[in-house]
Amino acid sequence: MTNNADFSNIKLMDIVYCIESKELLSTLPESFQGIKKTPVHDWSHFLSRKALSGALETINIQVKPEDVKIERHLHIENNQELLASLSHTDGHGVGLVVQKGDFISVGIDIELRERKVKEGINKFYFNDHDSLELQADPLLLWSLKEAAFKALSPYIETLQEKTFVLKDLWINDSHFGLVSNPSRALGMVDYAYELRADDLLLISFALLADVTID
Repeated sequence: MTNNADFSNIKLMDIVYCIESKELLSTLPESFQGIKKTPVHDWSHFLSRKALSGALETINIQVKPEDVKIERHLHIENNQELLASLSHTDGHGVGLVVQKGDFISVGIDIELRERKVKEGINKFYFNDHDSLELQADPLLLWSLKEAAFKALSPYIETLQEKTFVLKDLWINDSHFGLVSNPSRALGMVDYAYELRADDLLLISFALLADVTID
């Protein structure tokens, strides 16, 4: 793979994320009860919004979980300079926020590290441009692509006409791009592990660089 893009100015330490876990909370707030299909979905909705509220608080912005809204799956409502993304998994939610600067969109994904990827599912998201190291860790590759998918989705119509699926993305050498142009890196990815309520969590990040949209 050839990488012509320069992402040297992009710093992952500039991102802010927060995790919230059901086990550490007593009850589901009334304002989040019955708004989704099931109580499990209510909790997922609440945990991800509470997490994003916590991330915003880290940068001295006070927004209640019930007031957290993201426009176009891209930025905080009424603030195009604050990029944001949400994710949740069993009993955990995560929110990511970052000031718009060297990148124009972000994505985040959270998974239980112990989760097993179903046999045969690889064909739906692996491709020949993914690094062999990541292909040996199907959950990590899945999670990184989920994050990259979220980061790229708001702008995908400028890059391809076909329906956007995970298999359209490649991940290699901490970068991501589209298989339709394997020599062009669109952004960067990274991941971290966090221990919460006895669960080891995998958190994946993706940053879409502003040099990518012509």
